[in-house]
Amino acid sequence: MSYYSPMRLTFILLAIAIPGFAQDPQADQQTEHARRLFYGFRVEAFPLKLFQTGSATDSTTKPIADYSYTSGSSSQKAAPVASVIYVLNRRLTINGEFFLHHAKYTQTAVIRTGKKDTNSSTDVRPTITQIETTRANYWVVPVMVQYHRIPVYKGSWRTRLLSHAYVAGGIEYRHVGRVRTGTDITNADGTTDYNEIAATPSRRNQIGAVLGIGLRFIDDIGIRITPEIRVVHWQGSTFEGPGYRSIPNQAEAGIGFNF
Repeated sequence: MSYYSPMRLTFILLAIAIPGFAQDPQADQQTEHARRLFYGFRVEAFPLKLFQTGSATDSTTKPIADYSYTSGSSSQKAAPVASVIYVLNRRLTINGEFFLHHAKYTQTAVIRTGKKDTNSSTDVRPTITQIETTRANYWVVPVMVQYHRIPVYKGSWRTRLLSHAYVAGGIEYRHVGRVRTGTDITNADGTTDYNEIAATPSRRNQIGAVLGIGLRFIDDIGIRITPEIRVVHWQGSTFEGPGYRSIPNQAEAGIGFNF
């Protein structure tokens, strides 16, 4: 899947909501009190990387060695989300969601052992290369409160559109589930090795603060369509190492359908 594919998917789903732009907001007021509980799903896109990656160096004296690290990330860019909505009143709703997000990072470590010959222009020391690829399951549970604007029944289409707007805020719980790590090793003598010793997360459980803005459309039979963008700020890192670290701030864009 290309980098922009999840965003294209989101825009296609957003197009489904376009006919609702012209809908009279009074329809929302008439249908939202008929039921309190709605079940459905979201399609959520993650346009940013889950890890800050780059390069780093280190050295030790016992044993004498120099280390250089380079890292990369190619985590999942979109995910299906199960959701439930409880309507408190025409301005406030409570939203609960649940989804699985797959995280992935790769780190290459080049280890040169022994003391470097400063009189030589090339580094001919014995070299060991380790390529570590780690995948992890993130189980995520957001709980948010949505505040909807007071309906505006007259004015331009822009005013009517804004009358569908809402702001949202809450918390997001993330648990690091199954971690799979594979490390390919090339030794100094040319032999190879491989192991599957799983990387250890810095934190198995995290809480994040969530803020979002979106639009809510409700048709005549009560189906709720909610395109929304969010930002999440996490407390601490899930994984971190010499050349990588999970990002503290995450952006999301998606659309929900609840029935």
